[in-house]
Amino acid sequence: MHGKLFFLLLVLNNVTPWLREEQNELVTTAQNLCCYLRKDYSKKLNVMKDGIAVHNSCISHCLPHAFGNCQEMHYNSCMDCKNLFIFFRNLKDHLPSNLHRNLDEYQKKLIAFMSHHACKVYLNAQLPATLSQLGSDEALIIVDYKMRINPKKARETKDEWFGKREWTLHSVLLYIKNQNTGLDVNAFDHWSGDTKQDA
Repeated sequence: MHGKLFFLLLVLNNVTPWLREEQNELVTTAQNLCCYLRKDYSKKLNVMKDGIAVHNSCISHCLPHAFGNCQEMHYNSCMDCKNLFIFFRNLKDHLPSNLHRNLDEYQKKLIAFMSHHACKVYLNAQLPATLSQLGSDEALIIVDYKMRINPKKARETKDEWFGKREWTLHSVLLYIKNQNTGLDVNAFDHWSGDTKQDA
C-alpha cells in the first residue's frame, strides 16, 4: 500500500509537469496517509470486550456500518479519512482525464486495505471475547491452515512453492478453562497428504 502511493506519484511526475511546491505537498500528504493507514486507522475501530462492534460517527470507522447493521446516522468523517479522498481529488485536478480511471482503481485498493484492517480488528477481538465466555465443561478448537510442504528441496522457485502437491500442515489449538490456572492451551500439528486448504 505504501509503495503504491509513491509509485503513483513517480508515474505522475513523468506525465505531468509539477510545480515543485505542489509535488512536495503531494509527497508529504502521501507519506502522512501511508502512516495513518498502516498505524493509526485501526486504532479508531472499536470493539467491546464481549466482541460487539461499536458505532462511530465517522462512517469509515463504524464497524456496524461495515457489516451492514448500523441503524445510526453518520454525519461526518474524521479529517484523516477525508484526507484520503481529498488527496485523490487533488491528483485528479492535476492530471489528464485519461488517468482518472487508474486513480479510481488505486483509491478502491486503498479502501479495500482499510476494509481488511476493519475485519482484522473485529476478528482479533472475537477470540478473547469467546474465551471469556468459555464454561468449565466447554472447549474451543481453532484449526488454522499453515502451508503445503514439498519435502524434496530446501529452497523452491515460485512455481514450485505455489504448485506443491505433497503434504499439508494444519495447526490445531485447543483451549480449555482450568479452575486453577485459568486457561490451558494445547497445540497440535496435523500433517495430511491431502493438499487442499480445507483438508
